[in-house]
Amino acid sequence: MQNFVKKTIYLTMISLWAGCVPFPTQTVEETQKIAQKKMQMDNHVYEDSIYTVLLQYDLPDKKTHLQVDAVPLSQTIPLVLRFDEIGNKQQNYYARIIHCTAEWQPSTLNEFEYLNDFNDFLPQEVQLSLNTKVPYIHYKFVIPKLKISGNYLIAIYRNGNPQDLILTKRLIVYENQLNIESTVRFSSGIEERKTHQQIDFRIDYKNYPPNTLIDARNDFKIVIRQNMRWDKVIQNLKPFQANDFDKVLDFNLLDLSNNFLGLNEYRRFEMQSIRFLGFNLAQINLLGEIGEARVNPDDIRKGMAYVQYPDFNGYFIVNNFEMNAGNREADYMNVIFTLKAPQELEGQVYVMGAFNQWKATAKNKMHYNPTKKAYVAQIWLKQGIYDYSYGLKRADSNIVDEAEIEGSHQATENQYEIWVYHKPVGGRSDLIVGYKAFSSRQNN
Repeated sequence: MQNFVKKTIYLTMISLWAGCVPFPTQTVEETQKIAQKKMQMDNHVYEDSIYTVLLQYDLPDKKTHLQVDAVPLSQTIPLVLRFDEIGNKQQNYYARIIHCTAEWQPSTLNEFEYLNDFNDFLPQEVQLSLNTKVPYIHYKFVIPKLKISGNYLIAIYRNGNPQDLILTKRLIVYENQLNIESTVRFSSGIEERKTHQQIDFRIDYKNYPPNTLIDARNDFKIVIRQNMRWDKVIQNLKPFQANDFDKVLDFNLLDLSNNFLGLNEYRRFEMQSIRFLGFNLAQINLLGEIGEARVNPDDIRKGMAYVQYPDFNGYFIVNNFEMNAGNREADYMNVIFTLKAPQELEGQVYVMGAFNQWKATAKNKMHYNPTKKAYVAQIWLKQGIYDYSYGLKRADSNIVDEAEIEGSHQATENQYEIWVYHKPVGGRSDLIVGYKAFSSRQNN
């Protein structure tokens, strides 16, 4: 009741404020641009000036850390959402948390059911870049503590207008009320044994509250994800066997529905300094208005033998070597990628990575140069260490096929996650009641 009163007072004050203080006026062109923005319940950037979107634990700037988008409900270290906007004009950005169903649609929950705070919050830090050739504003939002597990979408928007979207970012919050045992092995398919990885697992729900279940075989919804990529997800699996007495669900499936392409280890380059060439860089040129970094030319790896080497499973780290601080002191560079190809391939070629949300857009599309017999792309990236791969998108498909260029191997090291949704009897939301992350080389 007390929270309801506070909410009512807050909304009343906002309404009175909005009636007295005008929002920035918009041109017809800006109004039309906003109207064209349709919220995507996915990781998405809605404006070309936004770069380097990172969801991370709130750790010191000088400590190297990767992204994270799945956290336990009991997590005590705050999460922060960071991003840059090219230019030097500060914007009035707000953030909102949207609770979602297991299918990533907005749920019917009231905000008070999953948040202790008002669901419109401002950035904790807004900083102008320091000593960079490319000016940018760095924004940092602290994600408030959430009350229940499940799927969430973080939406950033301008001037208090939820329609004027800037970016959206998915977040998974989980509890562990189940025990998950997993194994990554050779595929059951004869033709797939050298190229695919099969995820077999068991769910032990002995300690799960029995009065919340009707039929365990159908009540639990399973999702498996490879390398934190939303384009590499398997879901809607049904158990091969359900043991009601021991309360175990067995997902040792033989129909290949639990198979992933192993693909290949990701390529990498290091661009932490402008004073020396990092790993896999051929050249750095600082003469123009923006620095230029040229990655060593790459070969097509399909049909080549597998070579093991460490990677970030497709992700990246932002860092400036001299200052050991990347958030506001790392510069943007025009990175040139070259993929050697004796002739043009049948389809469009893209540079893929977490830096572009694994999506095929005009920004990461490559163009074939018949004189050089190579595909070339130029992409703005912030200083740091980057994993990347190449993918081929054919005219008759919406899928970017990395195996056509990178090849696929059963031995490739990949990171996997399994999580389990359940809507208890009488419940109003899909809770995540089980979660496990593991490597393809760490079977247990």
